[in-house]
Amino acid sequence: PEGCVEAALELARRGGADLRTGEAVTSWHAVGDGVSVTSAGGTHRAQRLILSAGPWMPSLLGTLGRPLRVERQLFHWFEAARNAEMFRPDRCPVAVWEYAPDR
Repeated sequence: PEGCVEAALELARRGGADLRTGEAVTSWHAVGDGVSVTSAGGTHRAQRLILSAGPWMPSLLGTLGRPLRVERQLFHWFEAARNAEMFRPDRCPVAVWEYAPDR
């Protein structure tokens, strides 16, 4: 994963998170003071659950009454063919701000 995603995962691990990747979640529900998650890897119990399933989030949220609209974001990474020195991070800062008042 990207560096920022990897850093977030590492912080979660340090905070005690048990990360399960590559397991398709089939269902989840509250159980007592925690949650039970059924996935391709079995059934897991936890005090808290963080779902990060990208475009599958609406189907996982079910009828919680929390509408979620997923929007695809495309990324592309490339190597500078010439003059790579010009594109060092300290010389080429990037900031993107999407303004959409109607959303």
